[in-house]
Amino acid sequence: MALTKQIPPSGIDLAAFAGEHLLYEAQMLVWARDTQPRTTMGTFDWNAVIEGYVLHFRNLVEFFYPRDRPHASDVIAAYYAPSWTGTVPKIMLDARNQADKQLAHLSSDRMEKRGWDLGKLSCLLRMVIKSFFDLKPSMIPEETAAALRNI
Repeated sequence: MALTKQIPPSGIDLAAFAGEHLLYEAQMLVWARDTQPRTTMGTFDWNAVIEGYVLHFRNLVEFFYPRDRPHASDVIAAYYAPSWTGTVPKIMLDARNQADKQLAHLSSDRMEKRGWDLGKLSCLLRMVIKSFFDLKPSMIPEETAAALRNI
């Protein structure tokens, strides 16, 4: 989506934010994705790993494709690359909506059992990140850029 105003929250150091928070999101998503297979842990532990992946995936989707009216305090990709626009790919939108229903809210919709294809979601997110970095975003520390590219 294209935002009409691309003004970061006042007083925020975008480089420092990316170096801490964006880096954290990327690192946690990769850790959850690469955690040992389900067969080596119990269901409860495996659910915690999946929830960790989904939470950080959802946060990154919100960073790249904020909803129609992001909160004034939200930090989004367009602050780093003003020409960043686009519509969230359907599979990402579906996954974000699934996360909303199964992870972020107590809803009867969470009773619907749907799996999470972490490899497919990571592959799609990698393509989004490549497109983002093709725009040469500013103020993203190299360690953060490397972590994002590692997704």
